[in-house]
Amino acid sequence: MLSLETIKKDTLWVAKMVRFRQVGTYDELRVYRESDELRDFDNLYSQGQPEHLKQFWQDYEAQNETAYGERLFFMNNFYNEWIKRQEKW
Repeated sequence: MLSLETIKKDTLWVAKMVRFRQVGTYDELRVYRESDELRDFDNLYSQGQPEHLKQFWQDYEAQNETAYGERLFFMNNFYNEWIKRQEKW
């Protein structure tokens, strides 16, 4: 069973800096997150995630998209509902 801790630890993020972008886990990108040159910080969703996380992020994307590009769920809240469905399978 995929745990929330595993998702948080293994999810890949992108730090969008003034002159470049850097991809890594949340912990790997700590130095970039604390930089004054950080413009944006976001996850890669399903396309660039490790194989064991792809289904979670595909489901998150499918349920989280709106016509205006706004997010409906935070990852933690979505996980709580998503895991209930996984347990039924």
